[in-house]
Amino acid sequence: MNLKEYKILLNIVFSGIWAQLVMIIASVVFARLYSPAAFGTLAYVSGFASIIAIVSGLRFDYIVFSKKDKEKSLYNIISFLIMFVFHLVVVFMILGLDLISDLISDRSYWLVFFSFSSSVFYLSTQLLISIKEYSFFSKIRVFQAIFQLGTGLLFFYVSPDIGLILAYSISQLLIGILVYYFNFNPFFNLKIKEIKDCFLENFKNAFHNSVIVLIQYSTPFAPILIGEYLYHTNDVGAFFLLSSAICAPLAIFRRSLVNLFNGELTSPRKARVLIGKTTNKLLILLGTLFLLVCGIVVILIFSEEIVLLVFGKQWVVYSDFMLPLFVFFYLDMFFQPFTTLLPLWGRQNYSMFLESLRFGLVYVLLPLLAFWLSLSYFNVLIGYFFLSTSIYILTILKVFKYIIPPLKIN
Repeated sequence: MNLKEYKILLNIVFSGIWAQLVMIIASVVFARLYSPAAFGTLAYVSGFASIIAIVSGLRFDYIVFSKKDKEKSLYNIISFLIMFVFHLVVVFMILGLDLISDLISDRSYWLVFFSFSSSVFYLSTQLLISIKEYSFFSKIRVFQAIFQLGTGLLFFYVSPDIGLILAYSISQLLIGILVYYFNFNPFFNLKIKEIKDCFLENFKNAFHNSVIVLIQYSTPFAPILIGEYLYHTNDVGAFFLLSSAICAPLAIFRRSLVNLFNGELTSPRKARVLIGKTTNKLLILLGTLFLLVCGIVVILIFSEEIVLLVFGKQWVVYSDFMLPLFVFFYLDMFFQPFTTLLPLWGRQNYSMFLESLRFGLVYVLLPLLAFWLSLSYFNVLIGYFFLSTSIYILTILKVFKYIIPPLKIN
């Protein structure tokens, strides 16, 4: 990598460190205030809402990364408008169903509100990355994490049952609105005809990407959604809390790689150049494996002590979750960013095949095995981690097939 790319990566990484540090502190504090059931409810709502947030804008925000700078605001505002209309329709549908039946609960309204808040925040950060406002993006991440911690403490005393949902959703909504406020001028200059023509021209490609991403981003929530219907809410809450805490520091590097890949590796040629410029590849690999082994040893010996010290006595019973969660998210830190490259390079069909395969494995095969064999929730997690990692490996092999040209035999 050249100096520019190192600066971009370090800027994102260090902002992520501060943001994730605040989120880790929040997890520790919230674990001693809120019950496992409250975390289980948050996991269920955020699971559905996060999936909707990614795809409700039909992924016009994703197409923007391969467009010219002057077009990026256009694609983002189209995605925002589609997302807004989608949530408006869902609200009216829920209101209608609520009037004619008793099937609608308060959780449905919170789910829509959480989804809309997540969508606004997601699209606002996508805008900053696409226009290469890495500095502003870095500050926003830290501020959102601090705001989430503060609102979580406040809403515990207001409503402990839904305090976590309020804290997560309101912090994202207000920060997302703030980002759009500071980047409003490019949107103000857009014309309706320009927006309409762009939508009609790119709708098919955007919809295709949305289907891929819907499948791709829904699979990480399989343990939550499966657990909600087959196991106890407390188990789901424990998975959500521990996975969030373990994933938080590891996600710093993973998200930084994703942002770097989306912003800088827009073609196989650029990826090939970046790999060629990277030095000490073997040393990086050995260092990565060494850290993995060290983490495994520490968790094997001290998992109960770590959970007791960090989260409190009510979570010690779930300390067995620690080791598989650490191994999976450590590998995910390096593997997941590669899944964004195939659609970005126009290889949607193969990406669709792999993500559909993973979706079928974790949402069809895994629940059936769990039901027929009466698997514990812990064993379901192991099965999910194994299936997901296998698909990651297939994806990486395909990516490197495009990056590394075939050898010519004379």
